[in-house]
Amino acid sequence: MNAYVWGKFSALFLFYLVLLAPTTVYFGFMRWHGDLGLAQIASGYVGAILLGAATLAIGIFISALTGNQIVAAFGTFATILCFWFIDAAGSTMPSFWRTFIRHLSIYVHYKTIVTGRVGLDDVVYLLSVAGFFLFMTHVSIRALWKTGKWD
Repeated sequence: MNAYVWGKFSALFLFYLVLLAPTTVYFGFMRWHGDLGLAQIASGYVGAILLGAATLAIGIFISALTGNQIVAAFGTFATILCFWFIDAAGSTMPSFWRTFIRHLSIYVHYKTIVTGRVGLDDVVYLLSVAGFFLFMTHVSIRALWKTGKWD
């Protein structure tokens, strides 16, 4: 994978983790005054980290497709909304298609992790989304490079 993709993703992911870090104060507060278990809180952080990786990868891909930051922002937002709410569209379909469509939803996998049932399928799905969109970013940058349109 190309260094541009890894560099941009690493910087964004590190920035995301820095923004997530102050919420550990709430973790300490809930452990001290609340009755939440460590597993519940840890699964919430795992879900947030994996969701962040997936959505950042989607954003990097959309950003690679356009030179305009506003178009990239709106395109990323629309794509993430489609992945988030795809299970609502599947709820009106027959049983097989409903199950198939629900497995494509980021929300279904994220919700499962956050509720404390961290399953391998949910973790693999969110990591696969991140990996797929990072790979597609690499492919799109290579295509721009070969056609001479990369600035």
